[in-house]
Amino acid sequence: KRALQIGAAGEVFVSTYLHEDIINEIKQKTASVAAEFHLISTETEEGVQFKNIGGVGAILRFSI
Repeated sequence: KRALQIGAAGEVFVSTYLHEDIINEIKQKTASVAAEFHLISTETEEGVQFKNIGGVGAILRFSI
């Protein structure tokens, strides 16, 4: 959340496992800082692993 607030997130990854309201909130914040938004499906082994480590991640534009 902090990375989005200060515009540090360049790409944001969100698991489809999360509640739709949370996904939409993150998507709106991502658009407001002109970052890319990616949904990660839990139908793959990698998607399940991503869900298991929290389900939200980002590639940063700069260190925070």
